[in-house]
Amino acid sequence: MITCQNCESVIAAEARFCPHCGEKTDNERITLKKLVIEIFTRIFGWDNKYFLTIRTLILRPRNLFTEYIGGIRSRYAKPFGFFAIGAAIAVLVFSQFEEQYLSLMTEMNKGQFEVMDEALVENFGDDPAVQAEMREKQRQQYEMNIQVQKFILKYFNLFSFLLLPLYTLVAFWVFGKPYNYGEHLVINAYIQGVTFLLSAIFFLTSIWVNPHLYAISMLVMIGYYTYAYSKLYQFTFGQALLRVGKFILVLLACAIVLLIISVGIGFVIGAMMK
Repeated sequence: MITCQNCESVIAAEARFCPHCGEKTDNERITLKKLVIEIFTRIFGWDNKYFLTIRTLILRPRNLFTEYIGGIRSRYAKPFGFFAIGAAIAVLVFSQFEEQYLSLMTEMNKGQFEVMDEALVENFGDDPAVQAEMREKQRQQYEMNIQVQKFILKYFNLFSFLLLPLYTLVAFWVFGKPYNYGEHLVINAYIQGVTFLLSAIFFLTSIWVNPHLYAISMLVMIGYYTYAYSKLYQFTFGQALLRVGKFILVLLACAIVLLIISVGIGFVIGAMMK
């Protein structure tokens, strides 16, 4: 028998933790080597809650969802903390390579401008004055797109948290019972925490390997959403893919509505300022 150094309770000599106060029974002297190992293990160790959460979300997402919802919560990172860390890592990476990030976003929108160029030629033929005017509007739109991307990057964390309830509402509508809205909110916080990390990883890879790789990240994130929900509901991958397709279509519809509202507000404000 030994005495707990924290609460002075008598406990078994082989006990690793005191059953009364929970303190670890460690009577060894503190050394520099031991401190370094402890810090490294807590921050980078595979048993760290954050890394354990990532590992479980990748290998056994259903286990994590059902355990956390069922009340087993101490072994995993908290859902909104996990979400916040993922968002912070993503915005840190994007901000560190802001020039490359804006270049990638512009490249992804390049096809849209090319289609508009083709439409100009088709609709206005050889009229140089009209084409010049339209190209100037395209240039302004291009510059506005850059400013929008900078604004989104600056407030990335805020937008992420504001959009989470919307994603969850759509997921709740698409997947529904037996889980309620609050439980879907937890599930989506975990899933998006992973997708933020995937986005950052693909972004860095695209910088160092090939810029086109970043476009694939969207497919990978959709794939992970499908995988996670298929495991949770025990769907086949095809069944889950159909649900996620519906999920994406509803989100796109919401985005279009928000865009229309934003443009309308912009026109109203512009008219009032004239």
